[in-house]
Amino acid sequence: DAQLQVFDVVDIDSISASNRFYRPWSWRARVGFERVHTTQDDYLVPQANTGFGYSFRLSEDVMAYALLTGRAEYNPVFADNIQLGVGSAAGVLLYNTWGTGILSWEQTEFLNGYDRNSASIAQDVSLMKNLSLRMTLTHYNAPDVSDNEAQLSLRYFY
Repeated sequence: DAQLQVFDVVDIDSISASNRFYRPWSWRARVGFERVHTTQDDYLVPQANTGFGYSFRLSEDVMAYALLTGRAEYNPVFADNIQLGVGSAAGVLLYNTWGTGILSWEQTEFLNGYDRNSASIAQDVSLMKNLSLRMTLTHYNAPDVSDNEAQLSLRYFY
């Protein structure tokens, strides 16, 4: 069953490698709609999240990052529909012939005690200067649901 999983109005990841002389912040900002899985139903919820941290180069073609994150989400499953959460994100970017491979893990704990985490592996394939195709396998885990997902997305950059 095909359905809209994510619609991001803003999706920025600024991952800049640190070294002994240069220590830039790595950061992310996302605003849009994201499908969340529950035992009751799957909901496309409005959300905004951000993160700040550091990244470092492991080799010429490999970079790792770690971020502290924050999230605001409107979710009809929560007793208070609007919830704030804090968490962390970490990953490895693998630059290769086809584009960028991504291994990532994210965890968010909302103020109401609801905990959500995911692990994913993805490959971005560059089609043109501003266009890529991303194939992703993700495992989601939350108190009321655990799910696996395969996703194919077309990403336009402007």
